[in-house]
Amino acid sequence: MPDGEFHTRFRVSPIDPSTLRCEDVERTLARLAESSNGRLKVERFAESYQGRPIHLATIGTGPRRVLLWSQMHGDEPTHTAVLLDLLSYLTKYFSQSAVADILAGTTLYMLPMLCPDGAAAGTRYNAQHIDVNRDALRLETPEGRALHRAVELLRPEFGFNLHDQNARTAIGLPPKPAAVALMTPPLDAELTETAQIRKAKQLAACFAQAVWTRAADMVARYEADYMPWSFGERVQAMGVVTVLVEAGGWPGHNPSPLVEVHFDGLLATLRAIASDSFANADPSIYDRLPRANELHLYDAAILGGRVLDANCRGPVRADLGINHTHGKRHSASRRPDGKVVDLGDLGTSTGKVVTDGSGCMILPGRVAYLHDWMPGNPLDENLLDALLAGGVTTVVGRADPHCREAIELLATPLELPVNWCFVEVDEMNGHLSASATYLEIAQQSWREHRRLGFGANRGIIRREYFADLAVYEEGASDDTPRAVRCVVVAGETVWANGQRTGQNAGTLLRRSRENRQC
Repeated sequence: MPDGEFHTRFRVSPIDPSTLRCEDVERTLARLAESSNGRLKVERFAESYQGRPIHLATIGTGPRRVLLWSQMHGDEPTHTAVLLDLLSYLTKYFSQSAVADILAGTTLYMLPMLCPDGAAAGTRYNAQHIDVNRDALRLETPEGRALHRAVELLRPEFGFNLHDQNARTAIGLPPKPAAVALMTPPLDAELTETAQIRKAKQLAACFAQAVWTRAADMVARYEADYMPWSFGERVQAMGVVTVLVEAGGWPGHNPSPLVEVHFDGLLATLRAIASDSFANADPSIYDRLPRANELHLYDAAILGGRVLDANCRGPVRADLGINHTHGKRHSASRRPDGKVVDLGDLGTSTGKVVTDGSGCMILPGRVAYLHDWMPGNPLDENLLDALLAGGVTTVVGRADPHCREAIELLATPLELPVNWCFVEVDEMNGHLSASATYLEIAQQSWREHRRLGFGANRGIIRREYFADLAVYEEGASDDTPRAVRCVVVAGETVWANGQRTGQNAGTLLRRSRENRQC
């Protein structure tokens, strides 16, 4: 089975599948077809609501007909990447016995990116704002009609309904990301088991066994009620042995291993179909798969510390769960906008990224005034390191509102690990105390955020407040601040172990005069 290093030899999908668009799919399919010596056929099978092409790719000459469709939800791109890489692999290594067996035993029909309008908009829905996967009965969407027509026209024996689930879905204790979730769509609400359902379970078992080596303890059964208006159940009811495959999360931020794991699972299952060896698989392997937890992973978590801000009567032992708006899908494309979404005893919950806060005091990040820093001037690197070491998450520079050049420079994006803003010279009256207590630091942070008018969701540690935090080592006998263990800006760790991490999560803070208080 191809490993990650070998995968790079034929990979045609981007490192971050979320960047895929309809034109990328079209261009890649055309290139693969041109180099396949006629083995791969690509046709414009249908159009989306906005007129984007939906392509049908066909490869193989075998008697077992398999239909695979991906990204019927526009923001679920992992399996579109998998299908493109699979076609590249099959066309590049057609003479190898493992590939030759698949091409001789199956005819594969692929509909990659069934909802190109949703992919273009970065949304789950099509351009009619309809969930295509809830349109299996009414067929009001052109995308749903295209899939239904493909099933009727191609008459596949096997079907793979390929999706992305919430990347925060967890499995096991301690929880890990559910990287793979499998389901055999039921034929009725009673979950009646037929010969067809047994075959679907055997296919799911083949997939699960193929990915266990790399995704140990991260394979689950997908939980869903019987929904006859969904395409999994509809295609199953049309006599096609159907398996739902969901790509979930993966430790860290790199989505490549998730693509590789699902590639491995799909390739192994297609080999099992081509050789009929899936009939020997134990369906109870699927039945015994653990189900996802009620608890979800957070995008980041700070565990075991004590929290203190200006509105606390005293330090509170509390874990922090932090999420970004992009965190629902596993992607390398990240927006640093993490907010605290949970606070307290998080029990056995954890995060994709975990900071050990034991023996630490967690405070709101500090504000530092830099009288000599003006728009267009770089920040001194040594000064920036010193500020981060002191728990600063926001720096304030000086700007002349009457200087047109300075105003224009304010729009220039900066790559900084801290937030920044510029104020008039008469507002540069804040200071950074070097000998403050923990409580004084917290009070100063709250006071400066309010005075500068950064809005109602900065400066203290509460749910739905931005996660701009400083984690201090806590002394045994007094409340004098000690070394900063790490600094978090917008949920990203930008400073740890005495040095920058390379994450530039800072943003230009917009001021609201309505919120400014002296």
